[in-house]
Amino acid sequence: MDKHEYIYKHKPHSKGSALVLSVLIVNTLLSMAIVLTLIFVPKIKVSTNIKNSVSAIYAADSGIEYCLYVNRVDSVSAPTLNNGATYTVIPSDCSTTTIRAIGEKDGTTRSLEVTF
Repeated sequence: MDKHEYIYKHKPHSKGSALVLSVLIVNTLLSMAIVLTLIFVPKIKVSTNIKNSVSAIYAADSGIEYCLYVNRVDSVSAPTLNNGATYTVIPSDCSTTTIRAIGEKDGTTRSLEVTF
């Protein structure tokens, strides 16, 4: 019996070991991808919420500044915002010394109140 026949006859259980190894590697890579997704998706959502929050607070600030200008200088048309944010001023005619402005951007709201 030569060397090659001996190896072939004494390794009958090695068939399919490459398949098992490749399945283990694929499972490991898939598990790592799932874990990384679970870590980074919430962080992306938080950063989006922060961006909307900043836009909403700036919108509220624009509303306050508009009312202060109307009270101190003259009546002008309300400013428009080009970033998709909106604001609401309470009272809408800016007639009191306490003004509240609510800014909104994609469902995130922030408000400011000023007494002068």
